[in-house]
Amino acid sequence: MTSHRFIPPFVTALLVILSGGNASAQNIAASGQPYPNRLVNGMNLGFSTRPENLTPLGVSAQDCLQDMTLQFSVTLSGFTGNDTVQVWGSTGSDCTALTDRGIGATTSKCWGLAGNVVDPIINTPQTYSFNVRVQDLVGWQQTPPLVTEAALPPTKGKEACSAQPTFAAVPMKLNFLAVDSSGNVQGTPYQYSITTDLVGPPAPAGLQVSTTGADLLASWTPNSDEDTIGYDVFFASAPAPDGQAGCAAPSLASPLGTGGGGDGGAGGAGLTVSDPTVGSYDLGAAHSDTQASVVVEAVDGLGNVGSATSPACDSVGTVEADAPGVACAVAAPGEPGSALPCLGLLGVAWAMTRRTRRSPS
Repeated sequence: MTSHRFIPPFVTALLVILSGGNASAQNIAASGQPYPNRLVNGMNLGFSTRPENLTPLGVSAQDCLQDMTLQFSVTLSGFTGNDTVQVWGSTGSDCTALTDRGIGATTSKCWGLAGNVVDPIINTPQTYSFNVRVQDLVGWQQTPPLVTEAALPPTKGKEACSAQPTFAAVPMKLNFLAVDSSGNVQGTPYQYSITTDLVGPPAPAGLQVSTTGADLLASWTPNSDEDTIGYDVFFASAPAPDGQAGCAAPSLASPLGTGGGGDGGAGGAGLTVSDPTVGSYDLGAAHSDTQASVVVEAVDGLGNVGSATSPACDSVGTVEADAPGVACAVAAPGEPGSALPCLGLLGVAWAMTRRTRRSPS
């Protein structure tokens, strides 16, 4: 029979402490703030900068171009005097392995985010805020920094906003690690997942504008990608000059439907068409002797606007005054009157707040 010797509880506790046991293991956890605050030029914009019908969280091209800072809040407990907290970015790794952070390796999978190392109060739970620049987060997604600079890579600029190679969103990770003096991760780290999308969807194909009954109709082939959530439709019309061959309408105005719900009802804020499977938009009554031009751009869930289609244009001949749905008809030559009301669609400029589209600069 094997004998067991009784060890008093206070001796067990002492042995755990002396042996470096995990009685007070380092722990990093989410605080009462579940999402990062967004700061631009020192102003705290709160959790989100997008309408509720678009993806309220995540990083967009506009966030990147604004040089936005994300402020994360975590609670730390069980730390010793040799521990620091480090924040590392990645596209998939949890960054706990030394080699993923470029230590003892020739490449790195993770990159440190500057200015985010603290020395927590020993064994006392504390809540800390960590600021992460969007450009520093997304700028290394294709090519992580060299191992010699992975812990503190060079600060990124607006070139980071062009880092995404395709229109598909890139899931990224922020890893909050308790690290000892040798670089080893201790206790329980915390990982925050965030979606970054810096590129708008592709332009829809097959755009054309035509008359259907008494109305003008824009139509296109809906996008098949998962990124598209709707479309912005730009429209302008003007008189067709006498003797002009072809169709050349004026510059396009702001997109239709923005600020007024569009044809998408409650889901239309910022979108003319809020359904990615829809491929048409009724532009309203056609008018005599006018020309109309349309351009369509696809929009994703973070509000990124994709590249524009080539303009589609159509010339409208004579419209009968009593045709159903026609608002007016052009007056006969030399008669005063009805020509100007017929041009009410000219340069349609709906009141709205337009998202800034990304420029290559």
